[in-house]
Amino acid sequence: MKKALLKKLLLSGKIFFGLILVLVIVVSVFPLLPPFKNYYHSRTVLTGSMEPKISKGSVVINQWLDQKKLKIGDVITYQHPSDKKIIYITHRIVKIDKTGLLWRFETKGDANPASDFGLVTQAGTEGKVILIIPLIGYLIEFFKTPVGFILLVALPLLIFIVRQARDVLQMWKKRNVPPVPKVLVAILLAFSFLAARISFVTYASFTSGQAAITGVTLSTAASFESVLPVISNVSHFIGTPGSPNQKKATVSWETNEPATSNLKWRTDPADPWTALTVDTIADQTHHSRDIDGLLPEATYYVEVESADSAGNSATASYSFNTSDLRAGVDWSEDIVINEFLPNPIGNDTALMPGGEWIELYNRGSSTHNLQSWYLTDFEGSRLNLTLGNITSSNSSTTGFDIAPGEFMVVYRNGNSNFELNNSFWGDEVNLYSSTNILVDQHSYSVAFGDEVLENKSIARYPDGTDNNWFDPIPSPGRPNVLEVQPLPTPTPSLEFSLRGDKKAVSFTVSNVNAFEKISYEIVYDSIGEDKGIAGSADLNGENTFSRSNLLLGTCSEIEGKVCVYDEGITKLHLKATLFSGSVETVLEKGIDY
Repeated sequence: MKKALLKKLLLSGKIFFGLILVLVIVVSVFPLLPPFKNYYHSRTVLTGSMEPKISKGSVVINQWLDQKKLKIGDVITYQHPSDKKIIYITHRIVKIDKTGLLWRFETKGDANPASDFGLVTQAGTEGKVILIIPLIGYLIEFFKTPVGFILLVALPLLIFIVRQARDVLQMWKKRNVPPVPKVLVAILLAFSFLAARISFVTYASFTSGQAAITGVTLSTAASFESVLPVISNVSHFIGTPGSPNQKKATVSWETNEPATSNLKWRTDPADPWTALTVDTIADQTHHSRDIDGLLPEATYYVEVESADSAGNSATASYSFNTSDLRAGVDWSEDIVINEFLPNPIGNDTALMPGGEWIELYNRGSSTHNLQSWYLTDFEGSRLNLTLGNITSSNSSTTGFDIAPGEFMVVYRNGNSNFELNNSFWGDEVNLYSSTNILVDQHSYSVAFGDEVLENKSIARYPDGTDNNWFDPIPSPGRPNVLEVQPLPTPTPSLEFSLRGDKKAVSFTVSNVNAFEKISYEIVYDSIGEDKGIAGSADLNGENTFSRSNLLLGTCSEIEGKVCVYDEGITKLHLKATLFSGSVETVLEKGIDY
């Protein structure tokens, strides 16, 4: 009886252990399979910052989603650099900044008192949490240790081999044949060695290249290679950015094998490094990263880092100064190319004021006559200044004269030869005097960091300054501005009314699309007794929130719905609270009759 019970317990234990082991392997391996790779990831949560939603030791399954599908309240996993490691943080989105091409997400752990430091973009987001498996993370992390691997994989495998060998020997003896041949013994020993070898390789593969102890990451190839990538040809361009309208440097380098593209920088050797969003995919041999918002006249100390698929990492140091200029940009002449539009709305050769145009600016102290001056593109095609294709911003000057501080706009105006290219390689604008002297020049290219967007000009800001090129809204013949000033956000307003029969109230809150949630409380006096109505709701981007015919009384739930209304109502008061992150806006209104 006891033996039978023991056998049942052993069988149950084997089944349970097997199911747990299968679950660990499935959770770890399925994100690497072709249908799921790059779209699904599994990570272990080792802190309690998301409790009680996600308990410590849970495994989360993340699904990659486009930024437009993420919303406030979603739980996401994102990468965060920490020294030379990458840690993965799983926290909830509490605010979204939708300005710019890449939305920025403010995140916070449910159990944390404050939001995380810094904002997250989709470039550093691994995905939205779609599944939570409690506790299994502890087993996975234990599995990744040498002791855990031996106990959970190597030892069970060895026991299996020994038992199979014992069974084979027993079967051989029952057949009453000569002793086991040495060849069979050699085969069993070889099989045992091969199984141990596979087990070791699997463990080496599983534990190699681990970015951080907070994530469950499985590498499918054993990583014994230790040769570092070779970094070469580190260089930089100072270009014109698209947003936030500040100069940026594009740092480029090459490696002799596919590797990651990471960069950190500082402007003082004594300062801590500032690291860009971490790149974890070793898929490039030509690398480039952007440093935005360059400071004027500053030296930038840069360290680029590339790691191959085996985790071998190489670094190279580089520096540049923001006084470095692209060839042909720094000129001392009074007349300069101040702004140009290479990609207008509609036809590039349209008649003025449409089509492409170039704005000139007199930053000197005397008037100049630009008769017989001309512009050329990179190919040398010419656009002459004529009385039929120029306009002036100063009504007191006529013809080809341009006074100090005045703008003159030269339109392409149907010219089929001169052309400002919109391709990756961009183009070049050259200004020549009547004596064929090159007065000013500006080159633009995606390779320089410029963005040739429709109806976005490339301009100096402030007007006439050296090497301060941006891409603001077009302003031909007017001072350059970086962006359209946003309209003021309308102030939320509250309307509160009592129904004619004095048995119900209604209210509407307008201009609330900047808020995420609303709560409301209506209190009133009924024959000396305090009564009230309360509620809350998510706003989901709506601009108005209304509640109609809120009864001042109670109704039964039985068929026929008999209602008893409060009498002698006075001092009706509504308090509506709007929530935007941790900021609260309170609106109040009363009705007294």
